Amino acid sequence: MKFPYKPNFRVVSLLVIVLSLVFLGIAVAVADSQAGKDVEVKAPSSPGQTSSEQFLRFWFDINPPGQSKKDLDFRPPSTPPKAPGELQEIRYLLLGNIDPELALVVRLTDKAKERRIDPNRFANYLTAQQLSYRNHLSLHDRINNLVLEFCLYELGKVSRNNLLDYIQRHRFSSYLLSPEENTFNYLIELIENNIFSPTEAIDSLILLKQKTTSRW
Repeated sequence: MKFPYKPNFRVVSLLVIVLSLVFLGIAVAVADSQAGKDVEVKAPSSPGQTSSEQFLRFWFDINPPGQSKKDLDFRPPSTPPKAPGELQEIRYLLLGNIDPELALVVRLTDKAKERRIDPNRFANYLTAQQLSYRNHLSLHDRINNLVLEFCLYELGKVSRNNLLDYIQRHRFSSYLLSPEENTFNYLIELIENNIFSPTEAIDSLILLKQKTTSRW
């Protein structure tokens, strides 16, 4: 007498588990390979398209005296931007609480150094913001000029000698100076003697501007 064949459920269960693990491994490998690929952002085919006009249209809130904001020509980059580091982002936020306009200039200077925006056009824009030192400049005007000059120096558009010459021209020469003006001259000495880096100089100047504003 023949008995009907009964499958071994242990073997069947083991086989199902093995197949599940194999398929799971394949799925994970495919997902990893997709995640490892660089993400590409396609640039608009025509600059006149609406999508191109809406892409990275982030203009300044300050009115340039000699150059139009739109002359900066923000072009869509081909790769996603790299997020700033934690300390760098904290610096942007702290400076933004003191002076949003200068903080924006500092942030975009870093973007220009990464060539996220055209460094030449941005440098021309910064130069247009500077006031002539031949005129009588307030402490605020001198701080703004020096911060912009340091940004140009960071972009490689100004030599070290020209930077020091420009800074020297902004020193207060009067004998009767306010405490903030004395501090400004002292900062110039620290910069001239290579004690402060450009980053430290920019931050110190903006902090001094905050103290001057709160005083008045």
